[in-house]
Amino acid sequence: TCFGGSDGSITISSPQGGHGTYEYSVNGGGSWQSSGSFTGLTPGNYNVQIRDAAYPLCVKILNNSLSITQPAVLNAVVTPTMVTCNGANDGIINITGATGGYGTYEYTIDGGTNWQASGLFTGLAPESYDVRIRDAANMGCVIILNPSLTITEPAALNAVVTKTDITCFGANDGTITISLPVGGYGTYEYSIGSGWQSSGSFAGLTPNNYDVRMRDKAHQACEKVFDPVTINEPAILSATVSSTNVTCKGANDGTITITNPQGGYGTYQYSINGGTTWSGLGSFTNLAPNTYNVRIRDAAHPACVIILNSGLVITEPAVLNADVTKTNVTCNGANDGTITITNTQGGYGTYEYTINGGASWQSSGVFTSLSPGFYNVQMRDAAYPLCVKILNGSLQITEPAVLN
Repeated sequence: TCFGGSDGSITISSPQGGHGTYEYSVNGGGSWQSSGSFTGLTPGNYNVQIRDAAYPLCVKILNNSLSITQPAVLNAVVTPTMVTCNGANDGIINITGATGGYGTYEYTIDGGTNWQASGLFTGLAPESYDVRIRDAANMGCVIILNPSLTITEPAALNAVVTKTDITCFGANDGTITISLPVGGYGTYEYSIGSGWQSSGSFAGLTPNNYDVRMRDKAHQACEKVFDPVTINEPAILSATVSSTNVTCKGANDGTITITNPQGGYGTYQYSINGGTTWSGLGSFTNLAPNTYNVRIRDAAHPACVIILNSGLVITEPAVLNADVTKTNVTCNGANDGTITITNTQGGYGTYEYTINGGASWQSSGVFTSLSPGFYNVQMRDAAYPLCVKILNGSLQITEPAVLN
């Protein structure tokens, strides 16, 4: 029944003739027995004879070369397919190309507990399997094809997901990076919701929620779904810009002040020269009259720049000036001299005057009832009292000699 077995048999039945009692031999008379049943035979050619038990020399050769054969050894090709994805339990054992025996077969992967006519076993969990084949016509004829065929599963897919938010309002430069992949069968593809790619680097992203995944490139149904990633963009940069012009011709004390910064990532730098230099303070002082390009940038993302005012003009007033006239005392001891300041110019248009070097000031340019003496005549910008113009630092009021 099976290659290498010794279960062949020869049966001699319905003997006739002679004196009615018989003996039998399958080795050409080398040995005899009263039964016509010979079992446990190995493959070979047998000389089958019968003789009259009462007259042993009366022998009949029934078949001098009866062949007991054996089938070819059972064999087959065993092809395993490992589990495609951690926890999938989709391993396969496929037994094909069976040969030997008597041409019909059954198969088992549990050491013979269960048999089936098909050599295809699917839905297998990672485990060790005892794979065997048997002759369906002679079920005791079993060959172990692999006593310990191991179906494995890969490690679970995983990776590190990082992101960078958009640096500047409207920049659309967010990124998602999927790195340090592990698990599966070692080659990977990545997606953030719009197709797959072999690189885990995604750039130029707009603000949105992204569906981040990786999959085993060799088994594309095996996916790892990560938590959704949100790419944020900051609010647009803005601030309030105020300025003060130069108070006095040549003073170079103009100011630009940038306050209430908003947007970006919360830390800011400022420039008034178009970005050539930057300061963490929004206060710029001692400015000369000029046109200033005022900007703000996100300190965390210096390329994120907003022009607040590209042409902020700091002006200075014209120089203070006026005409000074006087009248001397008319008569010795009269004390009726006068100083008059007219044709005032420059500054911001409102003025004050002094003839005592700034000890006291008045809004009128007319000074009367003056006694003889030297007077320090000055004018100042009423809006900026520190802006002073000396018109005549030593204007003399005289009086005539006494009449006699």
